[in-house]
Amino acid sequence: MSQENVQVVITAFEAASKGDLATASKLFTEDHVCEMPFPAHLPFGRDARGPAETVERVQQLTGTFEKISLELKEIIAQGDSVVLIINEQLRARPTGKQFKNNSLLWAKVRDGKIYFSRFYASTFEISESLREDKAPQRPARPKKNAVKNALKAATTGKAREGKNKVKPAKKASKGARKSTARARR
Repeated sequence: MSQENVQVVITAFEAASKGDLATASKLFTEDHVCEMPFPAHLPFGRDARGPAETVERVQQLTGTFEKISLELKEIIAQGDSVVLIINEQLRARPTGKQFKNNSLLWAKVRDGKIYFSRFYASTFEISESLREDKAPQRPARPKKNAVKNALKAATTGKAREGKNKVKPAKKASKGARKSTARARR
């Protein structure tokens, strides 16, 4: 039975990855549950119930990412469960960022149709590829007396000398201890 289950899952996966969602949806039961554990802020970050919702989630996923390459690395089957281990190279359409996604599709088959599926992927890589903004850069703070010195220079025309210069680190003498851990021995 497990070889037939493998063929059903591979057929649905290949059809969905080629964009033939009509063929893929015929391989789902009416009570099919598709779990997509992605962050809630992503449009495809919700579970789907039934073939129509599952197709909708897959369309949202494929509409967001352009597939550059896809490789089915391994197939594991036991009983009614089939696991596909997938390596993908994707490009996020909104940002143009490319990334590698190692994902896993776990599906359960009953009477020649998929009744449960769960898609595991790197949610960090997916979220980062969709992020357009960069982390805010903290502005450099002036040195301790730089503000006072600038004000004095502006009012009197004279700045204090040497107050804001960076001093080089002192070199340890030859006999100085380098670590307190060594000193305790």
